[in-house]
This record gives sequence, C-alpha cells and structure tokens, in this order.
Amino acid sequence: MRSVCALSLVKPRRVDDYMTALFERFWIHLEPVSQPEIFGKVLAEVLGSVDEAKQVLRKVGEAEAKDLLKTNTDEAFKSGSFGAPWFEAVNDKGERHGFWGISHLGLMCEFLGLDRGSDRAFRSLL
Repeated sequence: MRSVCALSLVKPRRVDDYMTALFERFWIHLEPVSQPEIFGKVLAEVLGSVDEAKQVLRKVGEAEAKDLLKTNTDEAFKSGSFGAPWFEAVNDKGERHGFWGISHLGLMCEFLGLDRGSDRAFRSLL
C-alpha cells in the first residue's frame, strides 16, 4: 500500500489506473503484487515509463509516503474500518457513516440520497 501512497504524492491522477492494474494482476493473473519486482513492473506499465516508476519507487522508502500510509491507516481505524472495501460517506446533512463491503453499496446510496431508480445498475444493489 505504500506504493499507492507514493504514487498519490507523485502522480495522483494515476492512482485509479494503478489500483485497477494491481487488482487484475492479483485476482486474474495470481501474481504476488506485494513484491517490489511485481508492483514495480505494474507501475512502469501504468505510467508508461520505467524512469517515472523508479521515481515513485524511490518515494516508497521516504518518510512522506510512510507517514501518509500511517495517517490513512489511523483514519480508517478511527472511522470504524475493519476490512476492505471500506467506504466512508458524508450525506448532504453532514452525517458521516461507514459501509463495509460491496454488498452495502445500496445502503450507502440510500444514505447519500442517490436516486437508485433511474439506473438499472443501481436497482440491483441491495
């Protein structure tokens, strides 16, 4: 996860692409994405440059990325997170609530006051 934090500090707009690529490598190709040689390759592919990937990999070992991961982890625990995926939502009344798991997306949509009736995909949510 430190590589995700490092990337968010260097190229924040690429984090979604990186997370998608890591997910695919882990769940589809069964690769050990926690290994530097694997996530380093994924970074290079996502960024389109070995040099840019090396820049992010250098950042992984720096205090800034480590501190960001610690801060994010502390915030997750403080908000009640006990697993992934964890979503913390704030509705238009300023109320904050945590939701764990994909199966709770429907409840999160309801909490946020989203119109689930206008989209077939939303109708399938619990």
